[in-house]
Amino acid sequence: LFLGNMGTFDFDSAVSELRGKIGALDKRIVNILLEDLDALYEFSKGLYDAEMNKPAPSSYGIKLDYAPRYKAGEKNVNSYRVTVRINDPLYGELNAAILSPIGDRSGQVIRFEKTAFKKLCEDLDSLWTPDGDIPKVVFSVSAQQFENKDFLNYVVETAKSYEVEPEKICFALTEAEIVNSAIEWKDVLKPFVEAGFSFCVDDAGDRFSILLAIDDLPIESVCMKSGFLGDVTTNSKTKALVIGFVKMLEGMEIDAEFSDIRKSTDAELLVAIGVKYFSGDHYGTPVTIEALRGDGDTLEKEVAADE
Repeated sequence: LFLGNMGTFDFDSAVSELRGKIGALDKRIVNILLEDLDALYEFSKGLYDAEMNKPAPSSYGIKLDYAPRYKAGEKNVNSYRVTVRINDPLYGELNAAILSPIGDRSGQVIRFEKTAFKKLCEDLDSLWTPDGDIPKVVFSVSAQQFENKDFLNYVVETAKSYEVEPEKICFALTEAEIVNSAIEWKDVLKPFVEAGFSFCVDDAGDRFSILLAIDDLPIESVCMKSGFLGDVTTNSKTKALVIGFVKMLEGMEIDAEFSDIRKSTDAELLVAIGVKYFSGDHYGTPVTIEALRGDGDTLEKEVAADE
């Protein structure tokens, strides 16, 4: 009804037609729809946009994007952060922020993350060339996975089947999950590290007590909350706190990381503080595996080093 002529969104014509159908449709429902035209517009425009932006059949399912991860010491991109998208044939791209809490409560997140991990290994396998090497990636997983006894065997066997070295995969856990979970992380993570995988902490900054929680864990980096950056650059107390945090991480031989870097000046300040890893638009927006492989148009993979 709201597609209008030639597939364009024509709200006024659709409302007029809807008013004309009151006798043929359920009058109560039509009246409710027409009570708040602003709400009806938002609702119908959302449906229209979803219909018009449905992905092509070839892109249905789980898709991964790869955000460049810059290492200050080497002055280049030496790894990538993985983000997951879901393209649904009916609803288009689904909002992960809405789906994740549902998946956490329903337990479906375990199956979903396993499927995404398999897709990751498939992607990494497709990057291999006789003259080159595949990059290291940071892949987020939930604490629930580590309550699942077969997860270790699953990731080991899946990586092996795609001939992906476990050393190329770093699992990311959030600060909140490590601090709040009753999992005995030292015992749980040990066999993963022995198999070759590594670990990092994401979304840190709410509780600097994370230092106590990870003191004896095999953690290679800690990524601060993206919203923390503004405070570091404008608030001297926050800056001093972060400097202390970074120095303590250094003492534990753990690298500090910041995401969402958009300006070189922010990066310069953080490098001076001692931060080792960065990601964000300043270093390149997330790309598909096809772009990372260089399919079609050539992808500029190198990132110019900051002066």
